[in-house]
Amino acid sequence: MIKTNPNYCEITKGKDELIKCIKLAISSYLKSKSYPIKVIEEIVNEKFISSNPSYYLYYPYLFNDYFQVKNKETLNLLSISGILYYKAIILIDDIFDNKDSKYKFQKFFIANICQEETIKILSSLFSANSDFWKTWNVRKFEYAKAYRLDKNLKSIQNFSEFVVLADYKSAFGKIAIDCLFYLSNKKEKTMYKALLESHNLFYAGFRIMDDIIDYTEDVKNGQFNISK
Repeated sequence: MIKTNPNYCEITKGKDELIKCIKLAISSYLKSKSYPIKVIEEIVNEKFISSNPSYYLYYPYLFNDYFQVKNKETLNLLSISGILYYKAIILIDDIFDNKDSKYKFQKFFIANICQEETIKILSSLFSANSDFWKTWNVRKFEYAKAYRLDKNLKSIQNFSEFVVLADYKSAFGKIAIDCLFYLSNKKEKTMYKALLESHNLFYAGFRIMDDIIDYTEDVKNGQFNISK
């Protein structure tokens, strides 16, 4: 049975400080790669950050008590790679979902930078022959399945199908758990699988709330919405 993270309250109490730390870490990382200030400002966009759950900035920290990765720099790099890839996904989704989307090339260009830097970071943490990359490919194709299902489904027959769709849509969120599992070198997979299952159920609930909010937009774009 999975137990509540004993330090979750401490993480929550220090949330503002951690958010500030990760924001600075993202900016410092991008500056070290000699990106123009305007590009960095576009990536570390306060409007984007504030319009999404704040825990996306420090996602790996939420699960780390179970894996005990001690190196804070590693956790920060995982956090940076996570928010960069999330931004890339949002930008690409916007390009495909909104036919009238402005600044398509700019969005694609920024998304490309975010994806590239994510891979650079993960490649610095995992060797080319690490099993992590097999799991990365699994997540990549899960997300592709979610995109296809989202475009083609008009209705879902039961809640189990919806949970599967939610799991696929949150595929790259699970990468934080995957990274910690492989970095910790833990052989026992019970806790790892339990965390993935809890992640799945959490995002099923998250998708329900998100679909309620996005009802009008999804209907306009012909996308499936659980609220219909």
